[in-house]
Amino acid sequence: MNELLLDDLEHDKLKQAGFWLRLRATFVDIMILLIFTGFFGILLSLVYYAMPSEMLYDTGWMLWGVLCLLYNPLMESSKSQGSLGKLVFNFKVVDKDGGRLTFGHALLRFVAKLLSFALFFAGFIMIGLSDKKEGLHDMIVKTSVISTQKE
Repeated sequence: MNELLLDDLEHDKLKQAGFWLRLRATFVDIMILLIFTGFFGILLSLVYYAMPSEMLYDTGWMLWGVLCLLYNPLMESSKSQGSLGKLVFNFKVVDKDGGRLTFGHALLRFVAKLLSFALFFAGFIMIGLSDKKEGLHDMIVKTSVISTQKE
């Protein structure tokens, strides 16, 4: 029981990022991925025009899909501890101890986000309803999104 109280005290010291700010960061990430997709599509079309090959074209789009799927886990487990959208708003994704996520932990968080998405966004809406500003995916993998902005 003391561990639970200590965990709650430590959690309260961190300034949690709320629903609307996290949503804005997500929109920044979507815009970045759309721009990346546009450039990638142009590059892939030029390569296909120079060397027509369905297999090369399909492989290129599969590579794009893998990169997009790994974007959040790679960024959240990196030194920056957050996607580019989160960096714009000075957010970091941390584990229950306030530390950096491993790639495996960040990948599990991404999979848990798919569950939040599959439940008609209910897992994301929970961020706005939770006292600790945690979504279902945060609760499942015991992570938090904190603000590092100086007051």
